[in-house]
Amino acid sequence: MAIRTKQTLTSPWLPVTGILDLLEQARRVSQQHSLVLGDAYQKIAKQREQLSANLSDLSPSERLNVVNRASGGFRSELKKTTLENRTKLLRELDAARRSIEGARDHYQSPIQLLSRTEFGSERRSRLQDQLAFSGAVEMASLAAFAVATKDKELGAALVAKANSMPQDKRPFSPQELAELLTGDEYKSVTAAIMEVGEITQRAILADRAFETGRGSPEGAVGVALQARDRQALNALPLTSGGEPDA
Repeated sequence: MAIRTKQTLTSPWLPVTGILDLLEQARRVSQQHSLVLGDAYQKIAKQREQLSANLSDLSPSERLNVVNRASGGFRSELKKTTLENRTKLLRELDAARRSIEGARDHYQSPIQLLSRTEFGSERRSRLQDQLAFSGAVEMASLAAFAVATKDKELGAALVAKANSMPQDKRPFSPQELAELLTGDEYKSVTAAIMEVGEITQRAILADRAFETGRGSPEGAVGVALQARDRQALNALPLTSGGEPDA
């Protein structure tokens, strides 16, 4: 589950469609980065294979020693020739990660999403006026109706009314109503934000392994834990319409 942070007044805004765009961009750039690394590894493997075949008169240990030395030089050359492109792609990924993380404050809970649904609209204002004198029984009935009809605007008006009441007098839980009406959207947005972070970190680790010739077990475990937390949300994928794809 995503860690909630303290709400600030300067967090940049991104609509759900903007978050989806950044996720798709991160996936695309990550694939390009993987292709660059994959091509380099393929060239290294091919060069090693050719060298080994040309040194068949040497003993296995001598052949391996020569191949390793020659391959090391070839790898260094590939690192230099791909550096500019790899750096550009990693910067694009990090920019997407920073943008989407900056907007996280606006997607911290289902009730936050529901509360701004059609805020200021004529219908929501009218609903709030009509609910001003509604009793507990009527409000509970309307809350059930909002869930049954997936009426987020009515739900937002009901939550605003309920939040103005003493907690022990509320006929329903605002949090539960919000979860039922915008819980799927909240999970989908949270999962998208988390995935962009995973994609970026995975690309950084892969690039570092290419540069150094060594992997990072701790980094890999960290990314795996992030992926586990994201998958635990059981979130539906977002669509271009800004809603979870049922």
